[in-house]
Amino acid sequence: MNRKTILIISGWNRGLGLGILRGFARTRGQNLSVLAIARSEDPEASAELNRKTASFHPVSGDLSSTAHITPLLAELTEHFHSCYSALSKSEQESLEVILVNNAAALGPIHPIGSIPDTLEWSEHAQKTFVLNCIAPALLSDWLCKTLESLDTPSLNREGIILNISSGASKGPMSGAGVYSMSKAAVNLLSMTSSADFSAGRQKIQVLSISPGMVETDMQKTLRAQNDAQFPNAEYFRSASRNGDVKTATEIGNTIAEMDFRNYEPGSYVHVRDLS
Repeated sequence: MNRKTILIISGWNRGLGLGILRGFARTRGQNLSVLAIARSEDPEASAELNRKTASFHPVSGDLSSTAHITPLLAELTEHFHSCYSALSKSEQESLEVILVNNAAALGPIHPIGSIPDTLEWSEHAQKTFVLNCIAPALLSDWLCKTLESLDTPSLNREGIILNISSGASKGPMSGAGVYSMSKAAVNLLSMTSSADFSAGRQKIQVLSISPGMVETDMQKTLRAQNDAQFPNAEYFRSASRNGDVKTATEIGNTIAEMDFRNYEPGSYVHVRDLS
């Protein structure tokens, strides 16, 4: 693949985010420039990705804090234009720009009706919604505006937004209602932003991607929960015992190899349906 790609990804430094990033580095190599958002940096992973890609720019910031998002977007803009300016005119005209809204948190785990501290729960829930849904909306807005600001109009340039969703978005997960609600909101974000973009000048494909069960810190947290507080805990333990939990590398490679143009804009795609 000779086409140049600029990838913007949140929550890159571990788990699924790192798996997705490595997948794109494997498929695109030196044609890939990366803007990688996380609260902290993994120096070893950064060194690896610097070797495997054309350029790698870690951006530090807390996407669960609205106060951090505006300066983070300004830094992203600076890095993006630096990567863009390094390309030839023909590369700019055929550029692929991919935003992966991956960063997410599980949020409070308490069944409704058993919340022990309403203030603590509500503050935790608000931060979860900001990270899981509000930040992806603002990053999507930033991408649209950034593409519109480019001085090289092109029918060949593509914008792609992958919002990482969850099977929990499709039904209730008792005890983890905040996570389920926020991921359902992510699916609606994909649909509404896709409709919004269809009226604009830029071609931006938006998809919700459900990765299935992936071996991450979140999975370990779910398996460790008390059954009374989180009735689905045994379901996740059983899935792990039965080998139904995939590695971040497996899922990351599958997502990176997708042909994003094959799907209806705004649609929900489960990784299990790709293989």
